[in-house]
Amino acid sequence: MSIPVNWRLGKLGDPEVAEIIMGQSPPGSTYNTNKDGLPFFQGKTDFGEKYPTPRIWCSEPKKISEKGDILISVRAPVGPTNWTREKCCIGRGLAAIRTKIIPEYVYYYLKFLEPTLLKSGTGSTFKSIGKQYLYDISIPVAPLETQKKIIQKLDHVLVQLEEKKKFILQFIKKNNEQLELLNNNLLLDFIEKSIPLHRLPVGWKLESLSNVCMVERGKFGHRPRNDPEYYGGKYPFIQTGDITNSNGRISTYKQTLNEKGLKVSRMFPKGTVVITIAANIGDTAILDFDSCFPDSIIGITPKKDKAIPEYVEYVLRLYKFDLEKNASKGAQKNINYGFLKPLMIPIPPQLDLQYSVVKKIKDAELKINQLKNNFRAIADKYQKIKKYLDDLDSTILNRAFTGKLVN
Repeated sequence: MSIPVNWRLGKLGDPEVAEIIMGQSPPGSTYNTNKDGLPFFQGKTDFGEKYPTPRIWCSEPKKISEKGDILISVRAPVGPTNWTREKCCIGRGLAAIRTKIIPEYVYYYLKFLEPTLLKSGTGSTFKSIGKQYLYDISIPVAPLETQKKIIQKLDHVLVQLEEKKKFILQFIKKNNEQLELLNNNLLLDFIEKSIPLHRLPVGWKLESLSNVCMVERGKFGHRPRNDPEYYGGKYPFIQTGDITNSNGRISTYKQTLNEKGLKVSRMFPKGTVVITIAANIGDTAILDFDSCFPDSIIGITPKKDKAIPEYVEYVLRLYKFDLEKNASKGAQKNINYGFLKPLMIPIPPQLDLQYSVVKKIKDAELKINQLKNNFRAIADKYQKIKKYLDDLDSTILNRAFTGKLVN
């Protein structure tokens, strides 16, 4: 880093720059929530917007941070900084920087280094940095009056940038909430209005699923199921996760069976409605290709004179809550295959009405998907603005600590 000739390059751990206090977690038996002792902060998770937020207290602190110290996260993640507004106990995820020069100057410099520190942690489970790493951090030390000017300038410019970023983040959050609403509720609400479950129109009737469809369990008879000898052929093989992530249509596949795998499984034809009965319960989709699947999935093939696949798939979406509620609560949730066969579903008097209902729902789905795309485009736009502000933030800090921000 190039600095002006009247600046000097020091180390964070130099006695004339700062004292570094590494955190140490006290015994768990000393933690409490009744404010006995000092507020105890363990790591970045305790950081609020400007100051850490107390959740627990410690009656026998090991390492103490004084009011006005800079806290830096040294473990999972490395780099985020904060201020202490009161005397507190710090755990091993934090270090306190007690400065001998203007604290705000060091704080802003550590904010500038945050992306670098984040990449510098070592360790296989949790990335961390130690005291020696902190001690050896190079810091450009400007003359006292220049430090004051830099702080004044950064206070003004960065606060404005921070306000803009807060607005952007709030907008993105609200936008994502609207998108989540569209994902989870709007289409299902429309399906509920289009397919009556309780007060049936004249001519409609409730019929068992097995009366209007062939209801058959998937199959993969070999154990262990992940035996590589059965995979890698030309026969598509889907699993529950493929259905959950399909948005109603299975149009791609990631796994295949070979001839040996096909012998212990079973092929279901294109157009089969599939529903999950284990792990993620009640997710549905329609196969766009012939495929095999395991017994955690049920294949439902509508009888041609009784129902069409799209109508059956939409109807089954309305039963997801009931299926989940009736799932067993073992190590992995599942429902009994026999629960589906007698499931009573509403059937209109003519197939044409099913086609009409499906068309209405598909038209609504197209509009909802367009809305989703609009919301995603807006989110992308504002994410780009947020990145621009972050980059601008970094540029301003770089100018500050190379002597280019103030004369």
